[in-house]
Amino acid sequence: MNFRAIVSCLLIIIVSSCDPQRVYEENIDFEDALWTVDNVPEFTFEIKDTDVSYNIKINIRNSLSFPFHNIYLKYNLSDSLDQALISELKEYYLFDAKTGAPQGNGLGDIFDNQFNLTEDYSFSSPGMYTVDLQQSMRLDTLPMILSVGVRVEKKE
Repeated sequence: MNFRAIVSCLLIIIVSSCDPQRVYEENIDFEDALWTVDNVPEFTFEIKDTDVSYNIKINIRNSLSFPFHNIYLKYNLSDSLDQALISELKEYYLFDAKTGAPQGNGLGDIFDNQFNLTEDYSFSSPGMYTVDLQQSMRLDTLPMILSVGVRVEKKE
């Protein structure tokens, strides 16, 4: 690799990592692109500033081979005392229901989607919070989901 290519790659990494709104973001990969119903990823993050509102988002990376156009997820937001603050079942569309066109951004047969779990949420106190995600489809093992993640960002 030549010097220009290395410098270009480093600049892209540096510029893409500068995101002043992001408070937390983590993704968890699933072995063999299989999300089992008993695999409930947990994402723990710290909130320091309670004077601003936050958006909590979910990241889903899927293959074009995902057998459904939508996905149902249960999520829980809890505080450091494990008290549930929000518990909801959400439906998201990974593919257009009519055309079958994949949603999100992709390259080849892998697509990244980002959806809102909750918007404009105000945390009542600083501290540690946890979001857990559980797939809630009719299959115990959901194929072609490569990873899921959570992003917490300050509302603009």
